Amino acid sequence: MRLRVLVAEQGLLNTRRTSPREEEARELARAHARELQLTWTTFLARAMERGAIPPDDPRLLARAILGLYNSIWGWYRPNGVVALPSVADFFIDRVLAMIGLTPDAAHELRMAA
Repeated sequence: MRLRVLVAEQGLLNTRRTSPREEEARELARAHARELQLTWTTFLARAMERGAIPPDDPRLLARAILGLYNSIWGWYRPNGVVALPSVADFFIDRVLAMIGLTPDAAHELRMAA
């Protein structure tokens, strides 16, 4: 539930607040968001350097992966019509495809995990 609220409120990070306390909290949240994106970008860039995934724009790829991941919190419900294992399979396959793994390589990776 907290993640659902967080994702829903992300749009507020772009709007300056008049209250000093709220503005401080907004800036801290923005810093955390930038740190998370940078961590993913660095992780993907290193994977590209090592040949683990095909070379691409790591920053754009990080944004795409985070966007796909965050989208789940907007609609998924534990007692909803889509079971969690189905959601997991679907999103794992899509993220692995986004980073450039072939379906066969993705399948091998998932079997090893």
